[in-house]
Amino acid sequence: MHTPALKRSLLFTFLAAAPQLLAQTGPTWQVLTATDYSVVANDGTGEVLDGKPANTTLAFPFQLQASAGSKVWAKHKSEIVLSSPLGKGLRIREEGAAKSTTTTGIALAGTLDEVGPVHLEPHTLIVGITGTTKPSGVVTIVWNASATASNSFAKTSIDLNGDLTPEFEGDVGRGTVVKTFPVTATSAGYFFTVETSAGTDIEGIGHGAFQLDLTMYFREGTSGVTFTPYGPECAGKLVGSAGASNGRQEIRLNLTNAAKNAIGLTVVGNQAIDLSLGTCKLLVAPLLVLPFRTDAVGAASQEFSVRAGFPFAIKAQAVTLSVSGSALVVGSSNGLRIESN
Repeated sequence: MHTPALKRSLLFTFLAAAPQLLAQTGPTWQVLTATDYSVVANDGTGEVLDGKPANTTLAFPFQLQASAGSKVWAKHKSEIVLSSPLGKGLRIREEGAAKSTTTTGIALAGTLDEVGPVHLEPHTLIVGITGTTKPSGVVTIVWNASATASNSFAKTSIDLNGDLTPEFEGDVGRGTVVKTFPVTATSAGYFFTVETSAGTDIEGIGHGAFQLDLTMYFREGTSGVTFTPYGPECAGKLVGSAGASNGRQEIRLNLTNAAKNAIGLTVVGNQAIDLSLGTCKLLVAPLLVLPFRTDAVGAASQEFSVRAGFPFAIKAQAVTLSVSGSALVVGSSNGLRIESN
């Protein structure tokens, strides 16, 4: 059986909406300002600056905010947290706007790397991850940015190995970008350099706005998808396989030795349970259910895909419904832990 695109979309939505799918404990994150880290707002007559000097260790949640002016105004907000919609990860969000309703107005909002005459430059963080036990890991970067005018911008560059050459560069106009990179620990842990820059500059009547949203996830070990069976094969054996194609991870679930020509339900969740299901067991607390049918030999397959590098940990089980005489027979396969890092 082939899963329709709608069902694949539902599964991806489920993954994105469940923070509990990612481990919330583990390595310790530390973030240090490598340059002066500031945001600025200027309405042409006065400047408002909010920031931290270089070599400052940030406490979370960290937030900067600058706002100036009325008819000619500018504002910029930046925040850094160790959480995101997908679970634990370093998330940097910057957004701002500037507007002038007069021909002589000057309005500016943006990233400022140093105190003094107003000019916009990138600011930089050093991200350190300690408390790890493996010499290799995987960083997944999720990037999205937009700017409304030619004089508005939002950019980032990330150096993951300390060679001063960015492995990732983000800019506006690319939509949501997800990329995964292998990383190697030093004797002190993992260290990355993250540079962001965003702003808008208005002279005369006009309006500009910008936003950037950057999240970095880290997992120890190598990338890939693993399938670990658990529980009894009461009425079917469920196994999994994975491959990569066009920037996506293709995941396939294969069911054998199940009831023939039966209605089936793939139960997906993140919590293992042990409940009686007829003479079999329900091994997954359902958060999502995907239908299928078995063939004349009691086999079925189901496919879905997620973006490459999308980290998740879920559980799946196949449940079948068949008729024997006048009785409804409920069967179930083993459970399957599916993990991607």
